[in-house]
Amino acid sequence: GMMLDSRKLTVREMPRQGPAERGWFELDAQGNIVAEGSGYTARGDRLTYSEEKDQIVLRGDGYSPAEVFQDQPGGGQRRETAANELTYWPTLQMVRVTGIKAVGLDVPKPPKKPDGK
Repeated sequence: GMMLDSRKLTVREMPRQGPAERGWFELDAQGNIVAEGSGYTARGDRLTYSEEKDQIVLRGDGYSPAEVFQDQPGGGQRRETAANELTYWPTLQMVRVTGIKAVGLDVPKPPKKPDGK
C-alpha cells in the first residue's frame, strides 16, 4: 500500500468483461505527486496505476525528474533514483527506468516458486 498526495486525482472503475470476472481500477494522479510507502518516498508530476496491467508509472514534468528515495533496513544510506520515467510492475517486482538522471534502486527479487527455484 501507499499514501498518495497530488493536486488532482482520478480513479476509474472499469467494467467487468464477463459474468465470472470482476472489473479493475485505474488511478491517475497529477501535479506535485508525493507517494509514501513502507521504506520509500516517490515524487513526480504524474503517477498512473493500472490494476489490469499490474503497472505503476511515475513521470517527471520535463523540468524536474521523477524521484524515488528508498530507506535501507537498519538505517543504512538512503538510495536515490531520478529519471524522466519509472515504470514498476509490483507482482513481477521489475522496474524500467527511462531517461536516467541518478540510479540507486534496490529492486526486490521475485518470490521463489514452490519448487524452490
